[in-house]
Amino acid sequence: MSARGLSLMEVIVVMAIIGALLAITWPSLDQMMLRARRTEAVTLLMISAQDLARCRALYDSYLPQDGCPWLTQLPTYSLGGRYRIDPASAHIEVEAFQLTAVPVGAQQRDGECLSFVLDHRGQQSVTGAALAVRCWPQ
Repeated sequence: MSARGLSLMEVIVVMAIIGALLAITWPSLDQMMLRARRTEAVTLLMISAQDLARCRALYDSYLPQDGCPWLTQLPTYSLGGRYRIDPASAHIEVEAFQLTAVPVGAQQRDGECLSFVLDHRGQQSVTGAALAVRCWPQ
């Protein structure tokens, strides 16, 4: 190295090393971010289930026509906007419910834990390649 600075060859070598490190770490970083964002689905479902349980306690029903304001007051999207409750797959009856949080946008790349499902008994399941025990936090 000269007293005036780095040569072009040294800069190229440093850039090549940085590029190689990024190429190695980027896929695992992306997977780690997908896994970390799964908590949005769990949070969305838990908040919705708590509000539905409150409706059941107050109105003796989960249905909105029986007094439960769930369909108009609960958020349909998670705070980060990466999951939403799918109204087409939500099954709400007088004494039972089943809610599904489906991924939105880039979160759809998460093939392990695609959609999260929660019912009135607290039963947790997922669609995707992984088991529910790997997707839902313990």
